[in-house]
Amino acid sequence: MFRAVVTDLDGTLLRSDGEISDYTVQTLARAAAQGVTVILCTGRMYDSLKFILPRLPFCRYAVTNMGAELYDTKTGTLLESIPLEQSYMQTVVAYGLARGVHMNLYIDNVLYTNSLDRYAEQYFRHTSTMAKLVEGDVQAFVRGKDLAKIAFIGEEDDIAAHGKELRRLLGGKINICASWKTYVECSSLRAQKHLMLARLLDRLSLQKEEALLFGDSGNDVTMLASGGFSVCVANGWDEAKAAARLICEENDADGVARTVARLILEEGAQKAWQNCP
Repeated sequence: MFRAVVTDLDGTLLRSDGEISDYTVQTLARAAAQGVTVILCTGRMYDSLKFILPRLPFCRYAVTNMGAELYDTKTGTLLESIPLEQSYMQTVVAYGLARGVHMNLYIDNVLYTNSLDRYAEQYFRHTSTMAKLVEGDVQAFVRGKDLAKIAFIGEEDDIAAHGKELRRLLGGKINICASWKTYVECSSLRAQKHLMLARLLDRLSLQKEEALLFGDSGNDVTMLASGGFSVCVANGWDEAKAAARLICEENDADGVARTVARLILEEGAQKAWQNCP
């Protein structure tokens, strides 16, 4: 029996316009009323949830920054944090500066950047989080600070090349993945969605088999493959689909809510999910 619904946001729970449909809100609310814990598990920072959480008042926890942080959404309290290790952080920042790449630096729920350019504007429009420009020596600014993650943003081909080079330099030492094809994101190897989620489920005395998991992109792959009943929306990346147990409707067709309705709310739902391949 499912006791938790865990869902990514962008490309998964959120529609292409960044909104959550009334149907999805009502469906998740019904599940929560039956005792199901609703958990957000996103690459976004907590600040970028400020216009989303009011739509989901029944959601108690949020795993943010690709698994680097865990928040209690009722109080806004940071419960756990796993920053990128200093030596690796300095290497990633130096790499970005040397190549003139736009960088997002996530520090204490504040977004900083090395450039207030069109990528900063695009990010603000997408997430509602405005970056603060780091003036002067960026490496000196970040030294000694806890960074949840670093994101490079640019054109898809350029970002793919940077991702490849970063994996050559630091693969196996840090977590390198992406939530969009125009991003490459770096965090601690210990800060991944599936790892922080496992810690949260343990806090809640829940087994991974009791979790219904939803995702769509590169930073969801390990979560979808880690256990539990994993579902990828039809608009998801091929690697996310390959990691999932089930493919549901796309985000614009309320795939998360429709699956929750089928597997949790409808009569005979428990038997139905047990019989899924």
